[in-house]
Amino acid sequence: MDPNQVGQYSYSLDNSNIVPIISELASDGTTSFGSTSLNIDGKKTDVVTSGYGYSINYAVNQALKPTFTGTATLGNLSNGTTFVSANNTNYTADTPTDELPTLNVRLSTNGTTNVTNPQFIVTIPKGFKVTGHNLISSNTVSKYFDGNFKGTNSFTESEKYTVESLGTNSNGEKIYSVKLNFNPSESDNKDLGLQFKLAVDSSASTKGNQKYDSNTPLVTELASDGQSTAGTATITVNGTTYDVVKSSNVTNVSYYINDAQLPDFTGKAVFGNLNSSNQFVSGNGINYTSTSTNIPTLSVQLSTNGTSTVNDPTFYVIIPKGFTSSINDFSVLTKDPSNYFGGGGYFSGSPQNHLNDYSIKSLGNIGPKGEQVFQIKLAYNPKWEDNFAGQFKLKLDPSQAGSYTYGKDNPVVAELSSDTKSPSTGTLTIDGKAVQITASSNTSINYGIEKNVLPNFTGDAAFGNLNTSNKEFVSGNGINYTSTSTNLPTLSVRLSTSGTSTVNNPQFIVMIPKGFTSSTSGFDLIPANPGNYFNGTFNGSNTNKDYSIQDLGKIGPNGEQLFKVTLNFNPSWDPANNFGGQFKLSFDPTAPKKYYSYDPSGAPIVSELADDANPSATGDSNHYTFTAAGKNINVVKSSYYQGIQYGIDTTAIPEFTGTANFDANGKIFNVGDTIPEYTFRLSTWGNSTVQNPKFIVMIPAGFTATTNDFSPIKNATIESLGTDSNGQQLFEISLKGGDTKLGNR
Repeated sequence: MDPNQVGQYSYSLDNSNIVPIISELASDGTTSFGSTSLNIDGKKTDVVTSGYGYSINYAVNQALKPTFTGTATLGNLSNGTTFVSANNTNYTADTPTDELPTLNVRLSTNGTTNVTNPQFIVTIPKGFKVTGHNLISSNTVSKYFDGNFKGTNSFTESEKYTVESLGTNSNGEKIYSVKLNFNPSESDNKDLGLQFKLAVDSSASTKGNQKYDSNTPLVTELASDGQSTAGTATITVNGTTYDVVKSSNVTNVSYYINDAQLPDFTGKAVFGNLNSSNQFVSGNGINYTSTSTNIPTLSVQLSTNGTSTVNDPTFYVIIPKGFTSSINDFSVLTKDPSNYFGGGGYFSGSPQNHLNDYSIKSLGNIGPKGEQVFQIKLAYNPKWEDNFAGQFKLKLDPSQAGSYTYGKDNPVVAELSSDTKSPSTGTLTIDGKAVQITASSNTSINYGIEKNVLPNFTGDAAFGNLNTSNKEFVSGNGINYTSTSTNLPTLSVRLSTSGTSTVNNPQFIVMIPKGFTSSTSGFDLIPANPGNYFNGTFNGSNTNKDYSIQDLGKIGPNGEQLFKVTLNFNPSWDPANNFGGQFKLSFDPTAPKKYYSYDPSGAPIVSELADDANPSATGDSNHYTFTAAGKNINVVKSSYYQGIQYGIDTTAIPEFTGTANFDANGKIFNVGDTIPEYTFRLSTWGNSTVQNPKFIVMIPAGFTATTNDFSPIKNATIESLGTDSNGQQLFEISLKGGDTKLGNR
């Protein structure tokens, strides 16, 4: 015996990292069992090993210690069958006893030993205290350790264990010692399963996320009693330090104490089906009737973003009005769920793994419009990479005629507000109580039941022409037109709608401003640059000539000529399909000589039939009614139209309302002083047909300026006029085509 050698050693034919106890020089023998090299006096020597096995384990000047293989889990059994981890759960002093976790410890070793009374150290997770401990039932013990338990967890009367509290460490964790009078050997099927019953320690100020992993294991063995392939550590409690070895079988644990974590709700509902190519076809924008065969399904994505400590998150699904469903019509969406919700970038999960992780309940017709509402509870947090998807088959109820729209303010899918940090968006009345819900912001559903879905009318009218130099629009507003005028404007109209539409052949009304006339032959597509007429606000190629036009006669409120334009398509913004048409105008010498103004509150220059669209204009004047041959033509207005003003054989001179400011009152100025700016406003009030109005700006006495000292003024020329009789400089500012009416310029 070498008295200076201390350690534990193992030699085995199966351990390729250990030098073989016996081998033969490779030059003298062969083998089919392996070869290695020995370093003898600094010289490499190749050897072959034998296939005849051996295994030698022993210790020198110490006990022969086994390898510690134990582990610990935090959680409990659901329905006595399935282990549910405490991970991502928040515990408080108010947590019901049956919802508290237990600390489940497996004490086990591997290998030969002559240690007779092994001792193990158990760390109670921070924030908890022990209320009791016991052996885990032999019927359930393996369930706590994912089936990895050797033995029945039943022992003879001579096989004993004791549990002793060692105190509290500096981190606030309670430490226990577990001593055995036998070796919990895996090979002997002698694993020991011990359970610590826990309660939240209300005496501690613990708050936040508590984590345990391989660096902070919950169970270890004294280094004097076991060895490890996972490293060593020290545990200090009440002034005593224990050298321990760790196990490579550590189970990671992460939970919260007094610190609830709420995720964002990111769910979505879609209305439609997959086609034969597995592509989603929306059911939006369709008018469903009793003869419809293309009834959509309602698919819901239940998903959250962020850490969650919510148990059994609760969601609500509102069946769109005019449709019905049932619990039997609901199923987990296992086939191509991401195809319904926009692809993998918008859905991430495998719902087929959660066929038994939900419950569904019908709450009756409690929706805002009397819709059916279903409650879905999940047994897990449907975070990213683990989203849940379900689908309702729908039946049409054609008696519920109407046009319906659902979104954030009128939800189809929502989460119980107390389960998410996303703000509440409304309530549902459940069992007589108002329940706060948070609606999906990613859902948009619209359709009709025996009625068209109407878009919003967003058209506009432009009165003027493009100049020949740079194709900029030059307004015809504020001009006096006579029979000799050569600069007659055109009337250009943008026919456009926003939102889903089921309207076929939408109809629009265009009113020719008084004093002008046109004809059906004088109407065509805007020849080029349609966006220039509408401040760049035009979306489409404007090449679709699938329209018709009808002259309705001079039936406007002042005898204006009206035209009806019918399109065989929806002039939407998305897809880009706006329609741009243009009327060539002729001067009407029979019109009363006066100043005309068509502002947004009066009869609209461009409008859409009220049966075909909703107004985008707001207020009480968003509708208008034309009367022709005793029949009313009801139309809606657009928020884009801003008005047209001009004169017919008349002159309108506005009131000058300009002003100036010069911060010089009570001040004395000397050469070299900083001079304040001299500011002025050029403006008028009232109707005007004045073209290129001219204004005189006087520089206050004692000061001088040049034309270069003026800040830039768009479409203006500045000219020095010299000085007046008092020596004060005068400048003339001429605005080219400028409308200086207050509120316009």
